[in-house]
Amino acid sequence: MKAVILGNGTYSDLNYYKDYLYKYNPDIIICADGGLKTALKCGIIPHVLLGDFDSVEKEEYDFIK
Repeated sequence: MKAVILGNGTYSDLNYYKDYLYKYNPDIIICADGGLKTALKCGIIPHVLLGDFDSVEKEEYDFIK
């Protein structure tokens, strides 16, 4: 099983991460807190969410809910 965990941070080249995720094709994508922002910017819906999401906008959280 292949898994990827996205955390909160600055991702300078979203295309790199988007291409990597599509090429790597993980079985599970986990977003830790603000990693949800990065996933959504890449057009990816995570399988698992962890954290208190204090760094995520209400609209982003509501969208994924």
